Amino acid sequence: QHPCCVGLVRKSDGLKGKDTGVGKKQLKGYYTVPETNNGTRMGIVVVHDIFGMGIPNTKYVVDHFASRGFHAVAPDFYAGKGLEMDSWPADEFEIKEELGTEKFMKWFGSITSEEFWDKMKVDVDDSTAFLRRKGCSKFAIVGF
Repeated sequence: QHPCCVGLVRKSDGLKGKDTGVGKKQLKGYYTVPETNNGTRMGIVVVHDIFGMGIPNTKYVVDHFASRGFHAVAPDFYAGKGLEMDSWPADEFEIKEELGTEKFMKWFGSITSEEFWDKMKVDVDDSTAFLRRKGCSKFAIVGF
């Protein structure tokens, strides 16, 4: 069993939302105003993949939820330090080498620490508070 490959990295030309501050401690993220009001008052926190906000794919997911009437935000949990594309040993079609490269393992260690998870819990709370300020009273979290 191998992990997924990178897949298609989209261009950011068609994005509809904006980069914005989400939390109290300089947490940045991406938010799109809903195109319609679907009446649910549901806010969605979108968790990015290992590349963080360095590629626009997660932003398109936020835009999709907004096109369906949901308030959605993607906080930058990695604070701009997602895995760099050259550290991922795969392309759109295949895994080219094992994941145990030094660059990958160093990065992976940084996101599996207890300190990282404690910070992420705060960031999720800040994200739901951000959505509450937009009028949401129910919340969901989705991720990749």
